[in-house]
Amino acid sequence: MKGMAEMNIPTDPGFASPPPTPASRRPLFWPVVLIGIGVVALLFNVGLLDWSRVADLYRLWPVLLIALGLAIVFRDRVPGRLATVVGALVLIVLLVAAAGAIGAIPGALSSSSGPTVTTHFSAPAAELARPRLELSVGAATVRVHAGATGAELYQATISAPRDEKPDVRLDPTTGTLNVALPNRSGFDWGNDNATRTVDLTLNDQLPWALALSTGATQSTLDLSNLKLTSVNLESGASSIRLTLPRPSGTIPVNVSGGAMRLTVQRPAGTPIRVDSSGGASSVSVDGQEFGGLFHEGQVFSSPDFSTAADRYDFTIQSGVSSTTIS
Repeated sequence: MKGMAEMNIPTDPGFASPPPTPASRRPLFWPVVLIGIGVVALLFNVGLLDWSRVADLYRLWPVLLIALGLAIVFRDRVPGRLATVVGALVLIVLLVAAAGAIGAIPGALSSSSGPTVTTHFSAPAAELARPRLELSVGAATVRVHAGATGAELYQATISAPRDEKPDVRLDPTTGTLNVALPNRSGFDWGNDNATRTVDLTLNDQLPWALALSTGATQSTLDLSNLKLTSVNLESGASSIRLTLPRPSGTIPVNVSGGAMRLTVQRPAGTPIRVDSSGGASSVSVDGQEFGGLFHEGQVFSSPDFSTAADRYDFTIQSGVSSTTIS
């Protein structure tokens, strides 16, 4: 009798040994979430995002219903890993939207360091003939207007947290007035617009060129009483209301930036030309709408623009923005 070791047991093909399986894969969900949150935090730290830019995300909550419906429809139709990555991205958006909703509450996540300090600035107009304003601020509320300042070139009132010192300088050789309010660095919590304000009155007897570079601001630029030579607006996720005076000659207005809402009011009947070359920007001029996604290089021109001596010439180069001119 043969020993058990010598027995030749036939192999049953119905019970074939399964092929060797590769090493088990770790789930992707939480790594993708951590990477996404890290990317968002990095954007805050390098100054490309702040809470006032995402404060409106909570208004997009219906998108979550759409995403949930799509997830149910395609639940069994897409690979598991793809569904995991999409779910992780949706969670990141949810977290950022929730933070934005909290940040939209005034003072809920205030990032101010110490009490707010208000400082007043001014300088004599002296012999300046054609001054230029270069204003650079991060998240703030900005008001610029023209008025009777007497012998002074400007009058400024700036409020900011104690550890943020405004930089206001006048170069008499070039006639350039620099007004800067540094943006807060790091992963800020809160809306700085409530504690950071810039109120600037310009001498209404001199012709001004304006160059404004702003972050997430609420800006009111009432230039209706100003002698204006040019305007250059470069802004991030901001809301800007611009009131223009009656032009003298051709006044160029250049607009560039990101997710900006710009409302422009000009004197009735003023000839205007608008050249829009933005990515997904929409433009409305006197009720006529053009632009938008996949519509670049469009031009609006008043019938009398080519023959008018006094007129506005707009160039809009923006990302996802909305511009209304009336």
